[in-house]
Amino acid sequence: MDPVLLLAWLVLAHLVSDFLVQTDAMAAQKSGDGPDAWRALGIHAAVVAALLIPVVSSSACAVWRSPP
Repeated sequence: MDPVLLLAWLVLAHLVSDFLVQTDAMAAQKSGDGPDAWRALGIHAAVVAALLIPVVSSSACAVWRSPP
């Protein structure tokens, strides 16, 4: 996969997780302190990772299939 295309997919996944999936409460908690902020940040990281699974798996398949 082209590196620029991969970067575009990574940015798109992060934007989707920030603006479409993330709740207002999660965004507010992430900017706070303490365990609630860390929990919200962990959930956000998990959502970003879940959205990146198709991108990473398709990129890895393309690398494995390419001739040496």
